[in-house]
Amino acid sequence: MTIKIEYGERISSIEAYALVLPSRMILDEILNSDAIDEISLAKAIEHINVTKSLAFSGVGGFSQVNSFLDNTEKDLKKLYKLIKQNGNEGEIDALIKKTTENQKKSLKTYEEIRKFFKEYMSQRNEDREDEEWALLWYRNSQGESDELIKIIERGLR
Repeated sequence: MTIKIEYGERISSIEAYALVLPSRMILDEILNSDAIDEISLAKAIEHINVTKSLAFSGVGGFSQVNSFLDNTEKDLKKLYKLIKQNGNEGEIDALIKKTTENQKKSLKTYEEIRKFFKEYMSQRNEDREDEEWALLWYRNSQGESDELIKIIERGLR
């Protein structure tokens, strides 16, 4: 049981990190700024690469998160290229809008997971909340249940 809890803690940390931190960084530091520059985009792309490495490191069952990170990286690289080449402003604006909407989806998905967990815990022993959180992630990663996977797939679509 301890191994399952520890594994679940690792998974929940990785997936929360993948769903929340890159999106907050991209929204706060890049998309909400007055001017998007190459340096900020390069940092965001590197941050996505690190997140992808972490998310891909032995965490099964959450392929939608991995696809989301891949697509985010592609969009940021395309945006970087367009800005660097003084590309079409309309195309840049459309890509910024798409990226913003996708990052908001990611944050909303994590909020939905937390909401689900709160409802889930209302039926269980609240003294074991951390263990239950970890076990829920573990069971989803092993295919024993699919509640979180469904929320992620629906949210990141």
